[in-house]
Amino acid sequence: VIAIVAITVWAEAGRDPALRRRLAARYRRMRDELTQLVLAHQRLGTIDPHLSARHMAQVVTALGPAFLQQRAFDATITAATFTQGLQALSRQL
Repeated sequence: VIAIVAITVWAEAGRDPALRRRLAARYRRMRDELTQLVLAHQRLGTIDPHLSARHMAQVVTALGPAFLQQRAFDATITAATFTQGLQALSRQL
């Protein structure tokens, strides 16, 4: 149900400028927080410091909507299967 609501909100944001601004601000905050997390890991040496923290945060931020989109139309997509796939992919990179 949450996934379907999210898709509906995104569709409405395409039509409603005020909602679009609110969602854009929310995604910017998430990206900023993820950027800080990546930077912290770069300082710890767990993430390559030569990579763009901002660009990595942008990609990670996109994973949430991608998961919800799939989940809205396919009940076999779960948080567990998505996480397992992401972990397997990250090990290969």
